[in-house]
This record gives sequence, structure tokens and C-alpha cells, in this order.
Amino acid sequence: MHFYKARLAIVFIGILVLSWFIPQTYWRVTRSDYFGLSATYSPTREAFVIRESTAVRSVLRTEDGQILNGREMRMALPFMYRMDLQKWNKFPITIGENTFDFNQASQTQIGRLRPRMFNDPMPGVTVLLESEPEGASLELPTDLMIVTDTGLKFVRADKKEVLTEKAKRFNDALASAGIVFPLKAFGNNPDPLKPFDEGAFMVDAKNQVAQLKMVRGEPIVKVMPYSAPEGTRALTVSESALRHHYGTLMTPTAVYLMMYDDTLQPLPLRDYRAESDTLTLWTTPLTHSMMKTRFSRDEMMGDFTATATNRDFKVIAETTVSYPPERREREARVQEWVNFFSPMMISQLTPTRSGVFFDVSFARAPIVTLLGNLVALALYLAIQWVLTTRGNNGNRRRQAFLRENALAAGIIAVFGLPALVATLTAGSLMTSTKRS
Repeated sequence: MHFYKARLAIVFIGILVLSWFIPQTYWRVTRSDYFGLSATYSPTREAFVIRESTAVRSVLRTEDGQILNGREMRMALPFMYRMDLQKWNKFPITIGENTFDFNQASQTQIGRLRPRMFNDPMPGVTVLLESEPEGASLELPTDLMIVTDTGLKFVRADKKEVLTEKAKRFNDALASAGIVFPLKAFGNNPDPLKPFDEGAFMVDAKNQVAQLKMVRGEPIVKVMPYSAPEGTRALTVSESALRHHYGTLMTPTAVYLMMYDDTLQPLPLRDYRAESDTLTLWTTPLTHSMMKTRFSRDEMMGDFTATATNRDFKVIAETTVSYPPERREREARVQEWVNFFSPMMISQLTPTRSGVFFDVSFARAPIVTLLGNLVALALYLAIQWVLTTRGNNGNRRRQAFLRENALAAGIIAVFGLPALVATLTAGSLMTSTKRS
């Protein structure tokens, strides 16, 4: 019995390629129409309003199912739809004991924390904006800032020049403030279109939180009076006219706001997992509205929770929102039957991490997987039987049928359709005929 080693290698390479190609094609063919679901707290109704969005329209309803028309929707979310209320001459608007004019209603802040922000490595290359430029607008600098394990570096990429003197000034300023490298977390917002610049924030080796700004070319370092919680791995900065918080600190199980009054405010989140949860925070002059969704391979349309607090972060409302049962059932079927076509799935992209990976996952529906593998095996044996029994030597070749196809049949029994296609393409893997 002779093995074709080169063909065997081709088969396994083909299985790897098809374990990526077949599931990707399956997802595209079975992809349903867009359907989005979100919940935002309404201070006028003192309850959450839920938005169901498709590719052609959006429907806003209350928690008890009441559908809101366009005007009711905008009145329920006055801070979000302030431009519409201004056209209707609704300002100043009174909510409870508070009255807001248009400018006050415009002071909102929205932020979204994704798993990638926590799972990805700390950004090593960024730019540090001038916080007090001469003109009215912020501008991108001509140099890049590189964060290393021993300090900061500044380079002019266009001139291939290292700005040693500037790096010394900034590193000396950080050292004078007591900042110790390597940093545990670093973040800034290098968008020149933002209204103003708060510089960069960092968590050093001693869990100190510091703010670094460049004012007229000189470093300004401010060490916060609080320490970062243990386990802090990510940091975000988001400037807003509301001037409520600088940004966030993320640990594996909690989110903290870095407040403008130099305090650290934990968010009241239940069962938060930074590695898989996306958190949307909508801050208004009156309330904070939080929506937490979780990425899961096993359930693509899982429940999500929404929490609302007052200005003092006391929880005033909480709800759990579910996708419509028919959509969840369809998604579950789609997730299950992909295993019929490929028991092993290879993906290069994932919603929880940036970059390209070799991510391998195996069947989560054993019965469907077994059925798919048996169908692939039956097809292979039927095709090989027809090919084997053709011609004048059919009787003699039938005797060697099982011996010559045992290896290929075993591979197909394990890897299913990808192995079937790869094996038929590569040809027979074994032969009982000796080579001359």
C-alpha cells in the first residue's frame, strides 16, 4: 500500500482554506436584513424608550409596547432631538424641577467602549495636539509621539528626524511629577475636529493617573489625586462641551469615569466583562443612560441591559431588552446549520480584537455536524465506487476499494464537506499498485 504524501499535504491545506471559505460564503448567503435594537432613557417619560431599526425605517416604542410617532419620539428624548425642539419653539423646556435652554440641552456627551479597546495592546504611536493653538481650530502636529517602556519619543517621519530635545523636556516633566515607566495604560483623542484638547492620560507602573498636555510647545503634567484600580488595562479620552468627565478607565469587570472634579466615579454596571461587552454611555445635563451588549459566539442576538442614573449616579431605572423571538430563532438555526457544511471554522477577523488572526473554532451542534459529515462521506464513497467499478478491471479494483479509500474516508468523516472537496480535487491518497 502506497501513500501519496504530497496529495495528503494538499488535502490538509485545502481543508484549512475551505474551513474559512465555506463558512464565510454561508454567512453571506444566509445573512438577514439589518435589524438594530437600542434603549435610551427618557427623562420626560421617566422610563426607557426602545428603538427597533431596519434598513428602511425605525420604530420607537415604550417598554410596555406603545408605539411612539415622530413627534412623541422627539419629545421623549429632548436632549437627543434638541434641533427639532428648537424648530418647534419648545425651549426653554422644563423637566421635573429643572429648566433647560437650547445651549444647556446641547451639552451632552456620548461614548462607546468596545472590547477591542480593552483587548488590544496599548497604542504605541500617536500624536499629541497643541492644547492652546494660536488659531481657532486644533491642528495636527508635524511630529509623532511614540510611547516606549522607558519614556516618550518624538519623531518627524517626513524628515526622518528624532526630536531628542523635545523628548527630554517631556520625559523630565513626567519624571519630576513622579511618573514611573512602563505605563500600564495610555490614551488620548488625536482628532483635531474636537472642540478642545485635554491632552493624553496615562496610568504608570505605580497605578498613578496623570494628564499630559502640550501648551505652547511645553509639557504640562497633572497627577490626579486618585489611583487607578487594580487591573486597569485600557484608558479612553473623549472631550465634550459638557465637561463632565475626561474619559474612562477600564478593568476586566468595571468602568470608571475620570471626572472633571478630580474624582474617580465607578459606573453601576452588573456583570460587566470588558473583553466581550460593548458599553454605550449617553450623558445629558440630567441623567446618564447606559446600554450594555455582549458578543457571544453561541448567541449572536442575546439580551442586553440598559441602566439609567441621575446626576449622582444613583440608579433610577433598569431594564432588559430582548430581540424578537422569530429573529432569535432564525439566527439560532443559521448558527446551528453552518456546522453541517463545515465542522471546523477558521476566521481571520473578530469583533473583540483588532487585526488579522488565525482563529479556529469547532462545531457546537454535534448532531448537525455528524449529519453533515455522514452526507459528505456517503457522497465520497458513492463517487469513488462509480469510478472504481468502471472499465475492464472493475472486479479486481472492487477488491481494493476499501483499502485505497480508507484514509480519505477517515479524513472526510472528521472534517466533512471541506475534506470531501479537497480530497476529490487532490485525487486518490492511497493505492495498492506499486510504482515501477
